Formats: sequence, structure tokens, C-alpha cells
Amino acid sequence: MPAIPPLANSPSLIPTGQYNASIIASAMKPTKKGTGRYLELLLRISEGPYKGRVVVDRLNVENPNLVAVHIAYGQLANIRRALGVDFVQVSEDLHDKPLTIHVRSEMRRDTGAIVNVVKNYGKAVPLTCTGSDTEQTSVAGAPSASSSSDNGRHCVMTERKKTTRVSVADVVTHNHGP
Repeated sequence: MPAIPPLANSPSLIPTGQYNASIIASAMKPTKKGTGRYLELLLRISEGPYKGRVVVDRLNVENPNLVAVHIAYGQLANIRRALGVDFVQVSEDLHDKPLTIHVRSEMRRDTGAIVNVVKNYGKAVPLTCTGSDTEQTSVAGAPSASSSSDNGRHCVMTERKKTTRVSVADVVTHNHGP
């Protein structure tokens, strides 16, 4: 795995929200205490007002704290599902594919610094932008809780709705008996 270059002039925080992004780099690194290893992921936001910004996620895949390991493998499963990947042999298999990240700001316990953290992953969600004479829909990134504006365009993420299909036979059976 290639080393992840340090981020020069790390940008300020992005607002809490949902963004489309892709994993651009990954590396296994030792924990600070030296008792385990984590998978560091660099995720670049793909479009919208925060296009090009990078968010870092660290998954504790080897750690004496089994809860941390369980969370890390749950996040890896979420990433696999979001990307439609059944099996991952190396972390590079996850690179350069669109997905949605749910970002939040939290305070680090060790330094007290406020940082962005990825709380969840999902399938990439279309971003609908209006303005500048045309309406466009693309897979891009912008906060889901509120809309955003970029150069006169107004952009909103469009959530996919889950539907449950019920047959007429099921309704008749459950409501009126056999």
C-alpha cells in the first residue's frame, strides 16, 4: 500500500451533513500506543461547494478494544455495500468509486481539537442543482440537512425512497383471514 501524503494546510471543517465522495488513498498504520493498527482512508468530496475537500477516516481493524474492532468492521461492511463490492482483497479495491459519507464534527479526546469524523457510509445519492438557466442532476456532494448554493446554483441531495411491496393476497390474508 502506498503511503498517504500529509495534508498540507489542512482545510477548515466542513459542516455536518451528507456528502458524495470517493476513497482516494488508504494505508494501514500503527496505533499511537503500538497495540494495534488502523486503516486510514482519505475521502475526497466529489462536487458541490466542498468539492475537492478531503475527510480522513480511521478504522481500528486491529485493537485490544474489541468494540473498536467491531465498529471498524461494521464500517467496512457499510463501505462494501455502498460500493456494491462483495469481497475486498486489498483496500485499493475501494478506491475511486462514488459513495456517500455522513460527516459530523467532534472533539478529539487526546488533543481537544474539533475534527470532522465519518459516522456512516451509503450509496452515492444524486445531487440536483438549479440555476444558471438549467437544472442538473448528478452524483455529487452537499449537505443533506440543508441545501447549498454554489456560483448561483442551488443544490439539494435527493434521497432515494425505500418502498415496501405488498401483494393484494397478503393484505386479504392478514386483514380478513384465510
